[in-house]
Amino acid sequence: MLETNRQVMAGSRYLQRDLVTELAGSAIWTKGPKQALSNRELDIMRLFAQGQTLSEIAAQLGVSYKTIANSCTGIKDKLHVERTGDLIRLAIEMHAG
Repeated sequence: MLETNRQVMAGSRYLQRDLVTELAGSAIWTKGPKQALSNRELDIMRLFAQGQTLSEIAAQLGVSYKTIANSCTGIKDKLHVERTGDLIRLAIEMHAG
């Protein structure tokens, strides 16, 4: 315990063993970036993976093109992707995985 206190005082982080075990087994660590997306965002990613365009996705989901475009901006922010082409590539990889 003394060594733990020294490490914390030096700026290190400390997590209890049972918390580490719980986190290691949780879905946060196993689902990857999909975890951060809402169900609607996952639907959009699935439709991207199927090769649909923004217009086709909007029609399929019954919303406007602008709504889907705005959603894609949010998804790109969450997944740290800059271009729509990269988002589509990631959607295909996520769908395949």
